[in-house]
Amino acid sequence: MKIFLCPFAGGTKASYNIFLKYWNNIESMTCNYKGRDGKNQCRDFKTMVKDCLDQCYKFIEDEEYVIFGHSMGAYVAYEVAYQMQYIYDNPPVKVFISGEPSPKPEFCIEEFNTDEALMEYLHFMGGTDNRLLSDAGFLETLLARLRSDFHLMNSYDSRKKVMKIETDMIWMYGKKDKSFESKTVEQWSNKITGTFKKELFKGGHFYFYDDPKRTADFIEKNLYLH
Repeated sequence: MKIFLCPFAGGTKASYNIFLKYWNNIESMTCNYKGRDGKNQCRDFKTMVKDCLDQCYKFIEDEEYVIFGHSMGAYVAYEVAYQMQYIYDNPPVKVFISGEPSPKPEFCIEEFNTDEALMEYLHFMGGTDNRLLSDAGFLETLLARLRSDFHLMNSYDSRKKVMKIETDMIWMYGKKDKSFESKTVEQWSNKITGTFKKELFKGGHFYFYDDPKRTADFIEKNLYLH
């Protein structure tokens, strides 16, 4: 089974490397968001999804696959899954949506005018080693990526869907995640024709960094289960 992984805001191709040593029968690829090198950045969310779709299509090669996305990556994962069905008639076996409520008709994410405000947000969400945040060069790059991703998210329009994805979905979240209201989560079930399940993990928004083995094992165990 292949799995296509979609990083969170500020994330990179290495964001999910923590899972790799725990997977035995999974071939994985993490989407490499265009413009992470500061060049040829996507102009909007739609363009980013198209680039990710191209990467996913080339990776799966008509084999069975699943998609995982966390936070911003959850929306990317959903859109890539939708387009894989709409364009190629090849939806994933399952979509793992992590740490985000159902897409809203319109987004309005704060893009943070000051570094101080964005730093407060980072500390609130967790998931970034404080030692890295003390590195001026790393911090500058991270803040630039985050602002760019937030800007892209504010161009996301989840409307104009003409069909549901013919797949199953599992929604994964951290018990201490306070970044949204969990009651909105059920709206994800309206996006698919298959089964919808939820799984609770210990930790906050970036729960999988607290126990990567638990998350990796859960994903592998549930690849085929309905």
